[in-house]
Amino acid sequence: MPGLALIVLLSACVVGRFPVPQPVTSAPDAHLPGASKLVNNMTNAELIALLPPSRQETAFHTTGGWVESPISIEWRKRVLAPGSVTPEEVAAAVRACGLLRSSPTCMEGEPYHVWLRMPEWLPGQVATAKAHTEHSSPATANAIDLGPGCGNAIAAQEEMEAFQAIGILPPGTTHVDFTLTLAPLQFWGGPKLAQSIELTLPVELISPATFTIAPIDSPELTALIRERSVTTFSFGGDYASIDNRMTRPLGGPLASTLVRINLQLLKDGEPVWSHIVRDPDDLYGEAAWDFGPERSITGDIVTDVHSREALTHYSVRVQGVAPKQEELIFSDFTGKQERHRPNQWHRKNYWNGSYTVPLLEIMEPGEVAKP
Repeated sequence: MPGLALIVLLSACVVGRFPVPQPVTSAPDAHLPGASKLVNNMTNAELIALLPPSRQETAFHTTGGWVESPISIEWRKRVLAPGSVTPEEVAAAVRACGLLRSSPTCMEGEPYHVWLRMPEWLPGQVATAKAHTEHSSPATANAIDLGPGCGNAIAAQEEMEAFQAIGILPPGTTHVDFTLTLAPLQFWGGPKLAQSIELTLPVELISPATFTIAPIDSPELTALIRERSVTTFSFGGDYASIDNRMTRPLGGPLASTLVRINLQLLKDGEPVWSHIVRDPDDLYGEAAWDFGPERSITGDIVTDVHSREALTHYSVRVQGVAPKQEELIFSDFTGKQERHRPNQWHRKNYWNGSYTVPLLEIMEPGEVAKP
């Protein structure tokens, strides 16, 4: 009998148009003068085409700090303004931002999972995704709206929404059809939308007996990863830290490629410190905060960099590495460790390329000038 898998998602609240002669094909940088005026003049269709993926509206910028996309800001204004957008445009925006998404591959005999999270431009709504598949035991997954809150609450919400089990797909499945329903929350302000949207997610079932994750590299793939990543170096008293944040686009080669990074600090080309940065879709919530003590750079290296005299001798290598079968992760501030299996989305490839940047280029603004 056909089963019905149900996912409920509640959104967290986040704190004049003119025709343009030519279509805009790229999103303006939020730091550029006139960015707001440019997006104000875009049509709804142009804004929808440039919407960032859901939960990537605010990103860490190379100039330092977190910045929200001006495209997202303008689209939210129009969604909140009665009569400014049509149901068809809302549906197009939902599809464009990947509010509901999954990996293009899934292991046979293992639960199929989806990622369902509200975009920042759609506050005060509840989304329900019903998967129309055949299950011997239909699964139900739920996510609750925690609203504005502390980092732990936000992390808990991400952990519940980002990897939700639908159930085991029948052999031969090539796609999963969903009915996504949007409805307003009674206790939270937002657009009073009430509509259903039909979505289809493609999927390839792969055999665990024959599955191997293959290394892949090319100048184009490395350039894409570099473009989608922000690597930063910062001081924290008597220690320093290096971080790499990558955002995955909805399509293209990164959809099927795991990006697990060995982040290395080099002095005169030789590694003096290294740290594994996991794929951004491997861990969610507090587990993704990376509490491990090996993350901090201490001792003579910090003293050396602090002096500023040796900065030109240092660089950072971003190197793709293969996932392990299983590993221990630090899951909270207490030092608690949990077992984790990387590549939970069953991606078929992993990046094994690398690139190197001078340390001076990734130090947060102001760090270089400090005594």
